[in-house]
Order: sequence, then structure tokens, then C-alpha cells
Amino acid sequence: MKKIFLLLLIAFSTSVKAGVNYGTTINYWIIPTQYGCDESQLFLTVGFSTYGEVNNDYFEIRKSTDTDFESGYTVVGGYIDGCGTCADRNYQVVDYGPFNSGTTYYYEVRATDNWGITGGARYLGQYTDLTPT
Repeated sequence: MKKIFLLLLIAFSTSVKAGVNYGTTINYWIIPTQYGCDESQLFLTVGFSTYGEVNNDYFEIRKSTDTDFESGYTVVGGYIDGCGTCADRNYQVVDYGPFNSGTTYYYEVRATDNWGITGGARYLGQYTDLTPT
């Protein structure tokens, strides 16, 4: 009896899959926005869409000044709760900076499933701050 239960458990655990479908071309947006009374204060709304999710726990949007994110990155807006298993969804966060004039910032998204496994990064785009100093 124990052997049958163990085999069923192994078969079930290997048949459950996780993943996020961003589509062949990821739909994303990086939009400069202003909040509050200070017109010189710039923020960025960074978002993306999924076409479907299976057993997805959360996303991270990462920002770096390095295209391959090897020199470090910051997580923008903390963890974004995934929907678990669902059809298409839109997600977005606000990047409050700071932004340095003349610096290019690169963004990517990573998904982590319900078992803690982080998938590969998907490049979202870049933003160059052209604010005069």
C-alpha cells in the first residue's frame, strides 16, 4: 500500500507544471508620470501583460543600469502577487527612482512559481533620463 501511495505521489508531483506565458513578444510599458504638485519630480509606471499563468506565486520587476543585470539590480515595487492559475492579466508598479540625468535604466521581469522556482528573465525595456541638470 505504501509503495502505491508513493508512486501516485511521485506521478502527481511530476505531472503538475508551472509557468507564465508572456506570448512570443512580451507586451510591456514604461511610462513617465508625475504625481503631486512638484512637476520636476518624475516617476515611471512599469508594467507588463501575461497571456496565462499556471501555479504562479509572484513576479519581480528588476531595474539595473547594466544590460545583463550582473552589476546588481533593485526590485521595483516589491513582490507582485501572481494569480496562481489564470488567463491573461496586466501588472504594473511605480518606480519612484531616483533617476540620474543621462543614465539609462533597464527593466526585466521574473516569475516565481508556488514551489519557489524562479523562471528566466524577460526583458521589458529601457528608459534614459534626459532631465537637464
